[in-house]
Amino acid sequence: PTVSAWPTATGITYGQTLASATLSGGSATPTGTFAYDNSATVPPAGTYSAPVTFTPTDAANYNTVAGNVDVEVATATPTVSSDPVSDIADITATGNGDITYTGGANITERGIYYSQTDGFADGAGTKVSTTGSWSATGTFTQAITGLTANTTYYVKAFATNSEGTSYGAQVSFTTLKTDQTITFGALADVTYGDANYAPGATASSGLTVTYSSSDEAVATIVSGQIHIVGAGTCTIYADQAGNSTYNAAIQVPQSLTVNQATPTVSAWPTAAGITYGQTLLSATLSGGSATPTGTFAY
Repeated sequence: PTVSAWPTATGITYGQTLASATLSGGSATPTGTFAYDNSATVPPAGTYSAPVTFTPTDAANYNTVAGNVDVEVATATPTVSSDPVSDIADITATGNGDITYTGGANITERGIYYSQTDGFADGAGTKVSTTGSWSATGTFTQAITGLTANTTYYVKAFATNSEGTSYGAQVSFTTLKTDQTITFGALADVTYGDANYAPGATASSGLTVTYSSSDEAVATIVSGQIHIVGAGTCTIYADQAGNSTYNAAIQVPQSLTVNQATPTVSAWPTAAGITYGQTLLSATLSGGSATPTGTFAY
């Protein structure tokens, strides 16, 4: 056969097969049909020279003729999905995306947008991304920092090529509460009668520490201070219950020893006279004063 004009092909978009690039026109003697050698081929972006064969109607007397037809393959925006967020902590997390279609052009930027607003618009919120040149599909990760503890965030993955930017569907996650610790130093021994005093514990969160006593016959807690009740030993516990941002702290104990006080004797008693040979039992003691009250005895 003599092919006087090869057919033309309609343009397609990267990712489509040659079956979508319709052949039209073309002429040959004798008559026949033009067809792609492999219509299932997915050509790269740009101008693709597709192998085409002319098959004459009179196949018994004529051979086929091989040729090529240019097919214009346009690039497109990429396709990306938003995968579940991982490595969730109190103020950090890892965003995840999956580029399933490059659009026939290298990916030049990929990452995520996040916001505290449910249903936020594409391209809104806070962007964290990485720039480069990626020709292949596949998953990617993006570190997210500077978050607020115990807060729900909404996330969209995105990918950009020369044709534009595409976004994945929104996913959400909630950050964890922040751990806190209590610093509570050893308590010095005190003496019965000492004034109330602050135990001195602090929480890393800055929240107020509360206290309790293991033996309220020795010490109680009054307005956040240790109040001495009696001599002995007890344990003072420091606690911080946490709030919407912080987890409860691990309780910290400290031992407290309350020593006996020494009374103040303002006047010693006088003793009645006795005769030699008598015991002190006969020398009656009288008078005398002391704080606190009590008794004098030989």
